[in-house]
Amino acid sequence: MKQTLYFDDNSFMELEEKSSNDYYYYRAPHDTERINFDVSDFRYIPNTDKPWNKGVVRKSVRDKGAALPEVYRFLPHHAVVLTEPLQLLWYGINTEISKEKWRTLLGSALAFTNNSSGFGGSTLHADYVNQKNLDYKPPSFDFVRFTGGAIFKGKEINDNVYIDYINVFRSLPTASQLLANKQLWFYATSISPTGRIQYIMRLGLDGTLKRVRIPIYGTHDIYLPKAELHKLNNEYYDANIVVYKG
Repeated sequence: MKQTLYFDDNSFMELEEKSSNDYYYYRAPHDTERINFDVSDFRYIPNTDKPWNKGVVRKSVRDKGAALPEVYRFLPHHAVVLTEPLQLLWYGINTEISKEKWRTLLGSALAFTNNSSGFGGSTLHADYVNQKNLDYKPPSFDFVRFTGGAIFKGKEINDNVYIDYINVFRSLPTASQLLANKQLWFYATSISPTGRIQYIMRLGLDGTLKRVRIPIYGTHDIYLPKAELHKLNNEYYDANIVVYKG
């Protein structure tokens, strides 16, 4: 039996309930849903009678009074050097925004290239998209991260789900191929000071705000605890990013 995963840009994916390789689709819960999982991990907090206190990211937003990306780390923790082909591919799935706006996604204080591993920090890095600082080393994902609401394709092995990803040491897809494989990227989300989960947006070339896509790069197989993910089956999901209809 097939189900359809509808994205709110009017595109969709046809999902097989079970493929020949035992791959399934999964949804990453948002921070307020990460309560009382049977997993020992810094990303989870105990339940509380005060709903506005639920969520690790949400607590940081309250403490700082500013919106923060709703990011979590894939396992095992590792960095990915963003070489010229990886930068060009990343921009290639975000061509609705300018190259300068794309550059801001690699800010050292944003989410994906922290601790001076991105642009704008104390260390210069090569920006192959904008042809800047090419004599320096490229930036890096200091950890391979995702945001709440992301949809993955994965295979269950024991208590973990091994996630479909782009192995940076193998042949890379084209931008059009990557866009067609929505399980290999996600729309980035953040949490506002009001507690609202929202897209991370950048001003597009047409003068309207655009959601930004983050590719799932890795140097080796990545996984998440099975208990952390929502397995997509015949149920109805509203992930703020997509609506799943069985």
